[in-house]
Amino acid sequence: MNTKLVNSAALTQNRTAAGIALALDSARMLMTPEVAAELEQLRARIAELEAAQKPSETYPPALPWAALMDSEDLADFLDELAASAITHASNAVALAEVEATCGRWRVIAEAQHAHNTAPGPDIEADGIARRIVPVQALREDDPCGLHHDYRLGRDLPEMGGV
Repeated sequence: MNTKLVNSAALTQNRTAAGIALALDSARMLMTPEVAAELEQLRARIAELEAAQKPSETYPPALPWAALMDSEDLADFLDELAASAITHASNAVALAEVEATCGRWRVIAEAQHAHNTAPGPDIEADGIARRIVPVQALREDDPCGLHHDYRLGRDLPEMGGV
């Protein structure tokens, strides 16, 4: 079969030495059987590694904190990042501006995420609700004693006057 390939390639290449050598090389007939077997093993191993390694798993995300931002903050960050990257200064200055922008927005993203995910106080458990609920909403038999009808008592001393 390889002989047919070599012969057909030689015929199409006008039977030149270069054409025959190219056909032999393509058919891997210029290698020893050991070298050819080793080459096939290496190619199979490379294919295995490439199949097992997904591009997203190659490197961790460069800006994992950017995923913490809401869409409005993310749009603002990307706008500012683009503006800092296209300064008409040297590459070193542009890189410094990009890094400064990333640093500022990382603090914003992480602080906002911490605020959004922080556990809130249990206002019923610690009695804060009783301090912030309007007095009218409390019952008259309130154990905290916050109820007051704001009437003047008759037993108050009179203020002097005319």
